[in-house]
Amino acid sequence: MAEGEHQEGSWPNEAEIALLHPRKVVKTGVCGGRRHHLLKGLEWGYVADRMPDPSLYVAVRGGTTDAPHAHRDLMSFYVVIGKEKMTENIPAQDYVDSTFGSRRFELYETSAESKNTLFINGVGVADNSTVKTSVLEGRGYRGFRINATEAMGTMYDGPAADFCGRAIVLL
Repeated sequence: MAEGEHQEGSWPNEAEIALLHPRKVVKTGVCGGRRHHLLKGLEWGYVADRMPDPSLYVAVRGGTTDAPHAHRDLMSFYVVIGKEKMTENIPAQDYVDSTFGSRRFELYETSAESKNTLFINGVGVADNSTVKTSVLEGRGYRGFRINATEAMGTMYDGPAADFCGRAIVLL
């Protein structure tokens, strides 16, 4: 598939396009100058230096692994400077039956190992977990706090972490 193309009816691709839009075609008033937005429930957000044509853009991912199409990309982020992607997750190129089944996280493209996420003791977020994203905003800064403490699960002697999260802040 060529860059910028997506399969018709393929909502995961459309969600990524919404977060990583190349900004080539923007109708006046569509973005309304909104430089900071969190999609509550989905727990994905973006922050930019300006809109609709940012020179610095960051998209963040919270959400859940408890969904048929979920990847273990919680806490991952994308950074775009100008027209160049500075970070990347390895996407699923082809969908097979197991992509939507109970063993989906055994596929490399959906596993945490293929994403720019955090690991504790060599593993990422646990099965059926949720990561919450909250807005950080103040005088001269805006961004997100991603809390994955509970999503990291437990080890033999208790919680995997006292705290696990990321702060993505545009100053």
